[in-house]
Amino acid sequence: MYEYKYTYEEISLHVFDFHGSINQDDVNNFKSDFLKILEKRELFYFIVNISNISCFELRYFLSVRNFIHSYTDIVKNHLGASSIIVSSRFSGILNMAMKLKKTIAPYYISSDIESSVQFLINIHQGLQKS
Repeated sequence: MYEYKYTYEEISLHVFDFHGSINQDDVNNFKSDFLKILEKRELFYFIVNISNISCFELRYFLSVRNFIHSYTDIVKNHLGASSIIVSSRFSGILNMAMKLKKTIAPYYISSDIESSVQFLINIHQGLQKS
């Protein structure tokens, strides 16, 4: 299952929450939501929360990652940073999958939302100073 949330308090933060079983419709919905963000051509940050998924489907992860990389120029110019929240059960496979392709922007792998948000705020504050 997939759910999208947006907040703008200190930063433009988009949260993509996957839980239970992930299917192709969830991946397609993510891609649609992400594309809408890119079309705005504004600075943004995002969190992908997969801490409550029941199974890590590498094909869906790679599909999402390849989709994001297909917009490298736009992402490079507008993404401040991202974070992935994952349970310890799937952290090993996620770390391996993240090494398969060079990342476009800073990212942080975490087990909780609070440290993910703090990482993104810290990156944002660093960008504001430069």
